[in-house]
Amino acid sequence: MALLPRVLPRVLSQEYRLSDLRIPVDGVPLAVSPTGVLLRKVFVAGTLREVQPEPPVYRGHIDDGAGTWEATAGPYQPAAASRLSRAQPGETVSTLLRLETGGPVLLELAPASPETLPLWSHETARRTLDRAEEMHLALASKTEPGDPWLRAARDHYRGRGLPEVEEAARRLLRGLSGPITAGEQVEAWLAEMDRGQGVPRAGLLARARDAGIPPGEAEGALRDLLESGRAYEPRQGTLRRL
Repeated sequence: MALLPRVLPRVLSQEYRLSDLRIPVDGVPLAVSPTGVLLRKVFVAGTLREVQPEPPVYRGHIDDGAGTWEATAGPYQPAAASRLSRAQPGETVSTLLRLETGGPVLLELAPASPETLPLWSHETARRTLDRAEEMHLALASKTEPGDPWLRAARDHYRGRGLPEVEEAARRLLRGLSGPITAGEQVEAWLAEMDRGQGVPRAGLLARARDAGIPPGEAEGALRDLLESGRAYEPRQGTLRRL
């Protein structure tokens, strides 16, 4: 049975900057955001604005549309450091960041299509607003939230930071134009979830189901990706984007 890729949290840089709650997890202090996200590793897509070489450490500034992430890669991240050292400002990139006490550490960096960036940005903003709404409900409810991180964030922030986070997400959405189709969204998920081994079809369909995309539309989107040559099946039941 294929292992389905775990969907990483999507957090805007503005929310990360406002995250001042630290909770030890397995002996490591991790931040919890104002909307209740445990910030261990996150997926970030955006435009690379600057690379600061300080060999053997490289520092990249990535604009996510609502602010800037500053991430470093050094001797313990040789592949990411090598890629960042060759990257050019203005490139559209997707990244995997580990959020440490000293700041974000770049674990993976890959080029991304400028056409998929608005899709990733749209989903990140929508997820952010959904989490903010969930926090508002938790603040107004007398019932204890089942999610421990949501509960911890509610008790720590008491709504602090939510207006800024919501405004950043809405500002990002206002800057995006055009409707997002099911096919565009599924293609963006395929690019996001593929870390070199392909993505199980079942994982993409589950992601579409969770997002409210009808099964027929999701299947049609996958079929269109294959028939148009924008994706292929290296083995049955697994897709990779070309």
